[in-house]
Amino acid sequence: MISVAVSAKVCGNAMVGDNAIIDGNAVMAGNAQVKGNAKVRDNALVSGHASVKGNAMVSGIATISGHASVEGYVHVNGDAFVCGRSLLEGDVTISSGMIEDIHWWKEIP
Repeated sequence: MISVAVSAKVCGNAMVGDNAIIDGNAVMAGNAQVKGNAKVRDNALVSGHASVKGNAMVSGIATISGHASVEGYVHVNGDAFVCGRSLLEGDVTISSGMIEDIHWWKEIP
């Protein structure tokens, strides 16, 4: 069941589907999609043509934009910025910095 908090914003053509949760002051804009069991929390932003799916979570003041896709058990938090055509999948945690046009599929020891 979809859950969007009263304080969260879903604007433009953004889509929330499946069991996705949008809470806190999170914002979805443009043609962004959040689906599966994904969560967008706190002050996070998902915009452009970006997608968050599977069991992914975006929180803090993190931003997912452009055509970036975050899926699987990915956790993007802090002030991380994921953009371009980045694909983060599998078991990945990112908490800071800019990730642009990168395919990242697992933690690096």
